Amino acid sequence: MAMNIINLTPHTLNFPEIDLEIESTGEARVEEIRETIDPLQITETATLPICKVKYGFIEGLPAPAEDTIYIVSRLVLNALQAQASPRIDVFAPDTIRDEDGRIIGAKGLVQLSGRKMSQEHAFKYAVSFERKTRNTGMGAYDKTRLYSLAQQRELRPHFHYSSATGNHGVDKWSLLPGRYIAASVSYSNSGKGGWTLYSVIVRKPEGAKDDPNINVRTPAEKKEMPDETAWESPNTIETEPLENTPEWLIPILPDACKTFLFPEPHA
Repeated sequence: MAMNIINLTPHTLNFPEIDLEIESTGEARVEEIRETIDPLQITETATLPICKVKYGFIEGLPAPAEDTIYIVSRLVLNALQAQASPRIDVFAPDTIRDEDGRIIGAKGLVQLSGRKMSQEHAFKYAVSFERKTRNTGMGAYDKTRLYSLAQQRELRPHFHYSSATGNHGVDKWSLLPGRYIAASVSYSNSGKGGWTLYSVIVRKPEGAKDDPNINVRTPAEKKEMPDETAWESPNTIETEPLENTPEWLIPILPDACKTFLFPEPHA
């Protein structure tokens, strides 16, 4: 079966060695978030403006589809790499340049690189993200849904703990470094409350390497350590307001969340 190749760069791709051209049918882009900081003093009277740039959501990249690959810019591919994306269906052109450094085509494709981690090593990297659940049957309700930015899908809790009555509990996820989006709902018995969206970011410590031995303790060793803090992941987790809602997220949000947060036509 022939592979469906989707060009999501802004230009027609030319592969001269095999006499192949692929027209652009859209563009995948990385959200750029800019923050102005103190300018750089060049002379006594002249300053050079400086802004910090960080990259957020990837827009215009469809979900994986059978027998389909997507070609994106190197910037988008690097952003996927930074988000620890597992996608193996996304590539960037391996460009050819002339003597003046101008891009004249591509000789092939490049793909995300990365070593697959075993489940044991993955949980050494992971940090716990916990949210309380509640359903009293009298109107009070609390629940959180979590979505992966890299995989563009909902992540089910890895563990759930319930009270004896089942009215209260805790959902727990084990998250690897990357960015996530949480949709939380909370209503009181009187019916007051609603939905909120926010970002969840898991970061590695500054200078940490992608090493499966970053936390070498085993469950057996944990039992011998009375200090539980010795077992905590070296990664950090934080939440912050969601600056923009990506388009891919809206269709997979619960209907009640869409109705509460978004007017027509998303409701």
